[in-house]
Amino acid sequence: ILNIPCSIHIDYKTCVNVTGDIKNQLKQEYSSHYDDDIRYRSTSIGCHKDDYLIYFNKDLVRMVCSQGQKRSIVLALKLCFSKWIYSKVNQYPILLLDDVLSELDLDNQQHLLAHFNVNQQIVITTTETQPFFNDIAQQFIVDNGMIVDKK
Repeated sequence: ILNIPCSIHIDYKTCVNVTGDIKNQLKQEYSSHYDDDIRYRSTSIGCHKDDYLIYFNKDLVRMVCSQGQKRSIVLALKLCFSKWIYSKVNQYPILLLDDVLSELDLDNQQHLLAHFNVNQQIVITTTETQPFFNDIAQQFIVDNGMIVDKK
């Protein structure tokens, strides 16, 4: 997807020191936030609040990349992660891609799809029918809440 030489680096940002006693750290963090969490009826810390900081050529992606570049980087990472999972368990994960084609022109859509393995199950949602899907995919249309197999 990325047609230029680049380096991608990912840091995992969490509320605890992952090299220490994570269980006790989490207990302490939950205890220290308990009153506020009850007051606001929301859990303010935990894995649902963890984040990934992604760097593109040593710069933070969210600060230096356009929306299209961000989308390309995330798609490239998904493809890499999918191939890594396959290398570990000899089975591809199911990829769920929500509206990934809308911001890409026809050439880039086809370029992206060419990177997927034909033995992999991929679910792609889109608001427009894609003519080149006819040969490579089973298509379903949602019409008034009903799923219809497009044949």
